[in-house]
Amino acid sequence: MPGTQSQARVAPRRVSSFAMFGGILSGAAVAMYSGDWACSAIGAGVIGAVMTGLAAWMTRNPLRPRSRRMLMRVGAVALIIAAVQTILVRDALRRGAFRDAFGVDPPAALQDLYVERFYAGGPGDMMTLMRFKVDPQIVRQLVATSRSEENSSYNAYLAGTMSWKQLWDSTFAVASTRKVEWWLDAPPLAQPKLHTVGTSSVAPTGGGPIRSTRIVWDDSTGETFVLMTSG
Repeated sequence: MPGTQSQARVAPRRVSSFAMFGGILSGAAVAMYSGDWACSAIGAGVIGAVMTGLAAWMTRNPLRPRSRRMLMRVGAVALIIAAVQTILVRDALRRGAFRDAFGVDPPAALQDLYVERFYAGGPGDMMTLMRFKVDPQIVRQLVATSRSEENSSYNAYLAGTMSWKQLWDSTFAVASTRKVEWWLDAPPLAQPKLHTVGTSSVAPTGGGPIRSTRIVWDDSTGETFVLMTSG
């Protein structure tokens, strides 16, 4: 029948459109919480499959105009709620990452807290990059319990025999492949300080995750960069 053939031609288009929309939306949402492409691809695949199933069901069970309008209203409200929740959750993730690194909440005077998390390759392995600026005295308090480092690269930079880029690459070698703009455009620090919290080779007592935090900050400006690995 003509009507049946027309519906058969339209149905795949609806399904593919829903799948594409769901994949793009979910991929973008997941990318907000993880810069790792694999996480975004997995999220896009899962939500895309859900959207495909929903589109197929709606094609087989056409809704009345009134029901469609109601569904659109409910969907619009759900999107607004999801957007607000995304903003709140993202802020909570940033604050949580700061607590993981320093054991306290971000101070009120802290400026421009940037956080990016990545899957680091192994089961449960994660890498977190962080950047912020605050009064140098506050940074001194934050790193008071950490171990200060003065390795050969650090001393070479202070002596003028090593460039800032060389010092940066040697300090954060494990993060060298991460394309994060606010991390890659780090300005040279006039009075850099290096600190390490934890260890990456000895498991903590009690069998918890192994965690290591490396901190580079400027003693004159309070500009701070943090690399935290766990797994």
